[in-house]
Amino acid sequence: MFTEKFYSTAEAAAILSTHDWHIRGLLRLGILRGTKISRKSWRIPESALKELIEKGSNAKLSGAEVAK
Repeated sequence: MFTEKFYSTAEAAAILSTHDWHIRGLLRLGILRGTKISRKSWRIPESALKELIEKGSNAKLSGAEVAK
């Protein structure tokens, strides 16, 4: 059985080297997947962080290719 790890906004921010308010903004915009569990609390699956990192690295690569 597979169990996925979930992170708070503060934990996700530490992993991504950013602020927790930025993570909440990404969640509200739908850029980052997560589940709101209370008024200010979210839980973010590890797979969503991996997707965001992959999407971000692909965007940077695409931008570099366009600049050539």
